[in-house]
Amino acid sequence: MKSIFSYKTAGLVFLAFLWSCDQKNDGVISPIDPEKIPQVILFDDEEAGEEEDSDETSFKLTLLDKIDPEGKELGGKIIPLTANVTVNFKVTDIEGFSKISDYILSAEGSYEKDECNDEDVAATFNTSTGEGTVVFPAGAEEVEINFELNDKLFDDMIVNKDDRSFKVQITGITGGNGVVVANKDLEFEHKVLDDDVIFAEWELDTKKDLKSFQNLFGSLHEDIAGLKENEIKGIKFQFGLNQLEIEVELEEEEENDCGEMENKTIEIEAEYDDLTDDKKEGDIKFIVEVEDEAGYVEEVEYEGSFKISGEILTITLSVDGVEKTLTLKLD
Repeated sequence: MKSIFSYKTAGLVFLAFLWSCDQKNDGVISPIDPEKIPQVILFDDEEAGEEEDSDETSFKLTLLDKIDPEGKELGGKIIPLTANVTVNFKVTDIEGFSKISDYILSAEGSYEKDECNDEDVAATFNTSTGEGTVVFPAGAEEVEINFELNDKLFDDMIVNKDDRSFKVQITGITGGNGVVVANKDLEFEHKVLDDDVIFAEWELDTKKDLKSFQNLFGSLHEDIAGLKENEIKGIKFQFGLNQLEIEVELEEEEENDCGEMENKTIEIEAEYDDLTDDKKEGDIKFIVEVEDEAGYVEEVEYEGSFKISGEILTITLSVDGVEKTLTLKLD
């Protein structure tokens, strides 16, 4: 399985070290007041990928977990800012295109005001220099910067061998008065995914392959095995940058937390262990983590091969001695 570096984990180890001791020459250890440890703004994720014809991508800035003053969260928690700061960032290391303005058209900022509503925040972006700013508001746990992309630049009908990407770096903050700082050593990378290979959204032919799908994935969720075709609106496979997301959308509706009616869904997330990502056929291996009622997590490994012909993806998978072939159509 791939080893994924965690910004927050590294930061917590560093801050725990600072908090635990301030060692003097004579060996005396003095505790550091947690309130005096600055708030650290950093990227929430290190990378993301969008398909060639996507017209947007985004990255999030978050706050490093701090010691919970109430002692309820032993691993720490995010303590929101008490005053607005402005984060400065810059797009760098462009690959596969000549000018930033050829691909990135504009930028907007927002944060989650509550579970059902987002609030816009002030953001700027210079498409010539790649420099931008976004306000990180008081009370927010994270802020999202959304780039509008030129969806025609990379959209073609061929398998591309060259990288197409850009990186974003935090260059500093305005405000904060030393109480809030930015981690400028980390970066975020956006990658263009070639949708002429496996990176796309595919829909399962449920009339033909529902039973095979249930044989492969029925053990992961108790409701999958007993589903009938007329209960299913669709089953989609989204092959992303680092993981596969499978969504079973049901005909039955339910009210969500925001009071809106929507179709019920069953979701499966899997992390790639191996994937041929530069050809129309190849190998695939992924792992799904399943948690039982006692909280024990088991890894279920799927392995197989795939072939793309036109808009049809044929994928053969095996798990626990079961091998089935599924037919999916480009959505």
